[in-house]
Amino acid sequence: MAPTVITCTSQSAVCQLLHDLGFRARILSPSLIESASDGMIWKVELMPVPSATAIRFSADLAVATDPIDSVNDFNCGHSLVVAACKPGFDADLAWVIEISMLRVLEGGVSMAHMVSWIESWVAELEAAVANFFDSY
Repeated sequence: MAPTVITCTSQSAVCQLLHDLGFRARILSPSLIESASDGMIWKVELMPVPSATAIRFSADLAVATDPIDSVNDFNCGHSLVVAACKPGFDADLAWVIEISMLRVLEGGVSMAHMVSWIESWVAELEAAVANFFDSY
């Protein structure tokens, strides 16, 4: 039996997949789900809603010093996720590093692809956390 081809997904389907993989899935808005692994909070954004054809994973890492050089070095060595600097969200923190990964369902994917995306995201996020917090 051939795997089902998925060309779009819903918030409930992504929440169920996260739960099936052992992650929490807290709905923040119609397009945003919050989850976590190893104490790191991350988000899953569905675009567009209600039938998403793209999924964007992201997490913010707050750092105290200018991370531009370390972000550039990180991006040279990683192809699945991207790090970007953005202004801090707290007066005490000058910098935030956003780690993100975008996946598109265009052309169709299988459920195994979606599982792989989540597993890759978690592994890459853990690598990013280790990289940036070992740097500071």
